[in-house]
Order: sequence, then C-alpha cells, then structure tokens
Amino acid sequence: MEQRFPLSRAAIVAAAVAVADRDGLDRLSMRRLGRHFGVEAMSLYNHVPNKAALLDAMVDEALDAIPVPTDPDWRTGLRGRCLAQRRVFHDHRWALGIEHLLFVTAGLAFWWPALVPGRMRHGSRVIYLAAAFFLAAPVALLIALAGSTIYPYYDTTPHLWGLTPLEDQSLGGMMMAVEQSVILFVAAFQAFTAMMDEDAVGSPS
Repeated sequence: MEQRFPLSRAAIVAAAVAVADRDGLDRLSMRRLGRHFGVEAMSLYNHVPNKAALLDAMVDEALDAIPVPTDPDWRTGLRGRCLAQRRVFHDHRWALGIEHLLFVTAGLAFWWPALVPGRMRHGSRVIYLAAAFFLAAPVALLIALAGSTIYPYYDTTPHLWGLTPLEDQSLGGMMMAVEQSVILFVAAFQAFTAMMDEDAVGSPS
C-alpha cells in the first residue's frame, strides 16, 4: 500500500472530522482513515493512541471554531457566541453527542464504584468518597480564593450581573465547593450509616 498523504496528528484529526461530517460517526473507523492516507490502520496509532483519543481530539477541533467573545457588551458577545456554537454543531452534528457522552462517562466512572451495590464494601465506600471530597474540595477553594483569574477565558467572556472576571471565577469556585461538599457528604454519610448497621447486625448480642 503506497502512502498518499503525510501522516500527522492534525492531518488524521482533520480527515476524521471530514468523514464524520460527510458520512456520519458510525462510518468512521481507523481502517477507513488508513485507506485515506494509503497506510495500514496500525500506522495511525503512532500519532493517536486509540479511537477514544481520536474522538476527543475531533471534539476539540470542532469546538475550537467557536470564538471567544470580545464585544464589550455582554449581550452582544453572548448572542454571537451562541450563534457561533449553533453553526459549529450544525456543521458537526456528531460533536454534541460525543461531548455529552464524555461528560456522562466521566461521571459514571467516578460514581460507579461508590453507588453500584456489591462493587465496594461499605468501609471502602466511605474511604473512597472521603478521599474524593478531600481531593476535589481544595481545587474548588483554589478557584474561589484565587487572587487573579486562572483561565484567560474569564477575562474576555461576558459576565452576568455586572460581576468582574475575578468575582465570576470566585462565585463559580464557591458553587463547586458547596455542591461537592453537600453531595459527597451525603453519599459518605449514607455509606457510613450502612457500614454501622452492617456491623451492628454482625456483632454478637
């Protein structure tokens, strides 16, 4: 098989986006991409580790086309961003589904061991949820208490209620901290209660 085009990560991602746009995501395969470049599918793995990484890169490629608002009027900027996002998802209908799937998968991967019966003993579940709390809470507090904006995006995106970029970032961090504290505390308390009930049943009277 004679290679027809030079291989690179950017070229592979661009070709994959073109296939998904034209024929749908279900027609995208590493073998088909390999034929496009005139190489075996295994050659692509020198540039992308697996198909999941390729899909992730495709979503990034599509979302990069959504510009950061620069208009000083937040209403105009927000409207322009919404219209740009609508155009991107109209041109790349597969991207929205992948993005949501990645969010759901990440959430399920975290909560699966803690909530599915039989996956963990109650004591292990308490430790798992407590560790998640102590790892996640500092990140939220870092965002809430930072003395300057962490992401440049905050400096240019429109802000509601007249908030400054730093105030908007701090509010987001506080909301993350409260949400994580409540949800993880309730889940850990439920697991701790179940562990105590199990010990009480197993203890001799």
